[in-house]
Formats: sequence, C-alpha cells, structure tokens
Amino acid sequence: MELIKKIQKKDEIKLLKCDAVKRFIKENEHYLKRYHIDLSIKKEEDFFYFECLVQTLKNKEAFEGCFVKSYDDMIDYWQTLNYEERKRLINIDIDRIKEKLPFVVRDQQKLYLPCMNERINAIYENEMVLFELKQYNRLRFDCKDMIDQHHLTCEMVSFHFTSLELAEIDENGYWAYCPLSSTLYHFVDDVICESFPLVRFQGEINELEDWISLYLKEDEEACIRMFIEKGWISEKMTRKMTKILERRKK
Repeated sequence: MELIKKIQKKDEIKLLKCDAVKRFIKENEHYLKRYHIDLSIKKEEDFFYFECLVQTLKNKEAFEGCFVKSYDDMIDYWQTLNYEERKRLINIDIDRIKEKLPFVVRDQQKLYLPCMNERINAIYENEMVLFELKQYNRLRFDCKDMIDQHHLTCEMVSFHFTSLELAEIDENGYWAYCPLSSTLYHFVDDVICESFPLVRFQGEINELEDWISLYLKEDEEACIRMFIEKGWISEKMTRKMTKILERRKK
C-alpha cells in the first residue's frame, strides 16, 4: 500500500493543531479544573475521549439542574410528601430532561453518563431524589472518583458523544470519520492504528464503507481510483496519483 502511504504523509492534517479542536479544548477545559480531573490531551484519542467526558459532565449537570429546579418548585409542600411521592414527582421532570440528552447503549442499557460507573448512572436516571441528602448532593461538586471509563469506546462514537462519525465495524475494530480533521481513522482496541486524510471529503458517511471494503481487500489501485473519482484527496495528490495509475496502464 505504498501509494496510500504517500497520500497519508502528504495530505496529513494534525488533529490537535486544528483551530476548531483548540477552540473546543479552551472552551471546555474548565470542566477538568472544576472537578479536579487529571487529563492530558497529547494525542488524538485523548481529544476524542475529552469530548465524551465533556458531554458526560454536561449531561450530569443537566440532571442536577433539573433536580434543583424541581425541588425549589415543591419546597412549600416537600415535607408533606413521603419518599416515593418525592421520587415520582422528581422523576417526571427527569424523564423530560432525558428526552433531550444524548445517551449510549451498553449491554442493552441506556447510559447518559457513559464515562461514569453504573451505580452513578442509576442514581442520576432514577433516584435524583436522593440529592436532598448531603452525602449524595456532594456529587454535584466531587465526582472524580465516579469516573471509571477512561478511554474512548465504540459505543461513544456510535451514539455521537464525540465529533467522530462511525463508518464501519470490522472484525478487528471500527472505522470513524472526523470532520474536524477531515480524516478517516481505524481504531483497534479503541486505539488509532491507521489514519487516512480525506481533505476534500464532502460525501455521506456510508460512501466510506465501499472504500473501507476495498482497503481491507488490499486492493490499493481500486482504493486510489475511488479517491480520485470521488475527489476526496488534495488536488496535488490527485494529479500525482492519476499520473501514476496512467503509467501503470502502459
């Protein structure tokens, strides 16, 4: 796959140097400081996980905000209600919030806080009434120890917790396209093992499935022809690859 390697080298776009990525980090790094979370963003996988973590924390704060508002609305008669009545009324509002929030499905279960453990997910989804108690209310400000997922997973990509768009799942891992860097990534064990810059890609994600199939068959010439026909690579590399393929015909 020597020709594809040349395209990878010449058309490469470094994700962490993209303006949109720098802006996202700057606008959201306050979450790390607020919750005292240690995360260094040094490679692409770190950034994609950071996106997931930020969305997890946004969902967390949405649940908490919902509880506070519901509690304030019921403050005049809160003490007259028993636990089950409080829980039922709080959950009516929580269910409305859940309709607006992204989630992932893991082991056939919806998780709105995919970076956090199952117990915390269960509390936020169904038992926010417990936040009346001090030992639970502290989770609003101290949740670092509740984070048990420390890397990107396929379901986070599949359910749009990152800027990545899932293109294909194969026997070794999964493929995802990032519009921020115009790059198609191949993940194995949730780590990027290959990346393919598609600097002029403007098609639908399902179009990438055909190219991935050709690549997995190691049909380099067909891969290059598809790049050229679809106009996915730079004009410079398009001209260069076109000349190489024409020479091969002779």
